[in-house]
Amino acid sequence: MFSRLSNAVKHSPPYSAAPTVSLSADGSSAQLLIRNAFATTPEFDIGTGLRLVRSLLPRAGAHLAHETDTRGFVLTRLSLTAPVVTQQDEGS
Repeated sequence: MFSRLSNAVKHSPPYSAAPTVSLSADGSSAQLLIRNAFATTPEFDIGTGLRLVRSLLPRAGAHLAHETDTRGFVLTRLSLTAPVVTQQDEGS
């Protein structure tokens, strides 16, 4: 995901909003969201890098997706659940 964040910074159009990263978690899941404006070129395909990242994730408990929202921002979402995320007792 570091490379996705690095690409978000590198490929954001000049004078656009800075990329944002948010992390949320509860007892059974965690979600990382990267949101950025994106300057595309005809030869660039955001899906190529995401396919590589997806191939490195565990098959169970990890889901990677991207979409473009109505304002033209690219949203990349990494969702993690069991067995990748486990809940620990507070005493652990």
